[in-house]
Amino acid sequence: MTQRMGTVFRSVVVAGLLVVFAGIAAAQQPVTIRWASYNIGTTFLERMEQAVAEFERIHPNIKVEIEYRPPQEYWDKLQVEYAAGIAPDVTINQIDWLPVGARAGMFVDLTPYVERDAIDLSDYFPVALSDWTFENRLYAGILYLAGEVFMVNTHHLAQAGLGFPDQSWTWETMVDAARKMTVDQNGDGQFDRFGLELNVGIYNGVASFIREAGGEVLNATRDASRLNETVAKDAIRFIYELHQEHKVIPLAEDRNRGMTFQTGNVGMARTGIWIAAAMRGNVDFEFDFAVPPAGPTGNRNLQWGSNAWSVMASSNHKEEAWQLVKFLMTEPGQLIFADTALPGIISLARSRELTDLWPGLNFETVVHGVANYGHDYYPTSDWGEWVNAAGQALGPVWTGQRPPEQGAELAHEAIMNVFARRELQ
Repeated sequence: MTQRMGTVFRSVVVAGLLVVFAGIAAAQQPVTIRWASYNIGTTFLERMEQAVAEFERIHPNIKVEIEYRPPQEYWDKLQVEYAAGIAPDVTINQIDWLPVGARAGMFVDLTPYVERDAIDLSDYFPVALSDWTFENRLYAGILYLAGEVFMVNTHHLAQAGLGFPDQSWTWETMVDAARKMTVDQNGDGQFDRFGLELNVGIYNGVASFIREAGGEVLNATRDASRLNETVAKDAIRFIYELHQEHKVIPLAEDRNRGMTFQTGNVGMARTGIWIAAAMRGNVDFEFDFAVPPAGPTGNRNLQWGSNAWSVMASSNHKEEAWQLVKFLMTEPGQLIFADTALPGIISLARSRELTDLWPGLNFETVVHGVANYGHDYYPTSDWGEWVNAAGQALGPVWTGQRPPEQGAELAHEAIMNVFARRELQ
């Protein structure tokens, strides 16, 4: 009897231990999360793979599967997947998706996680946070920033007898410099060099001149255009005059024959940092970053936007998904993507790791500009629609086919028509 009880006891103990060990083994099994992005190119995919390798080294209990998808219909597919409960755990996000997704409950509010893990948001560029905040809650962790920079060809600058742009740089000094750097050697109207290259998108180059003049593209609640205001029209006329009166900006036919800043045939450029990244180490002339000109009000402006990573509310592994987003939005992940654009962390952007990526260039000018007068792209859920509508109205202005004031009014009406459809949706 005693022997049988001992055998039974041992069997119970062994069975119990097996259950415990099985539970421990199950607990030690890695959790797998899905990380989705649309296709941005081979280099970007390589950075994602590099990020996964480093993240899994730090978090051996979390495995990450990359889903690299075509950009076409990415957002539509994501919404369908969310509704069906089969969306990826972490997704890339866009400024026009965030308001819709946050309002629909698609994205996890990251604010409690940020507060719990004591992430210092004061060290992030303000424009890097405004894009991803909805009703004072943070719904995404920054991937990187990209936007306007002001660059000069230092050889053309010196050849024209001009000093390097500094804090005294204004619209007037920019025009003077652009005229001096515009060259027509034969006097036949076929310019050999232009003084200035501009982005003329309503959300970037045009918006910067409007803000430097003291105006705005949209109102504070972003449900009405302000392009019909005199100050906005004055800024649009200024850009028109750069094209049609001063003739310092290459038109489409000029760009087709190689008149661009990248080829060395333009003296200055208000363009995207991605242009500078493409030029870095690949051109045989010297260029550098400079302070953008101050407008009539003394304002300076640089338009910057961003992408970010969000945790889907349908995820069954929100904590693990947050750990990936936290890795990506803090220094380890930001460094991995640092050579593609500007990290969201100010101190990191000023670090040796970043400045070494821009040898010989005054990268601090970019960092200072984004930190002090960087402005977002006016994100709304219908951003692409109103941007395109306004661009179509303003396009003929730059080619001299439409008076600038008329173009501003038509662009204003086009934006208001887009906004009017919001109530019908």
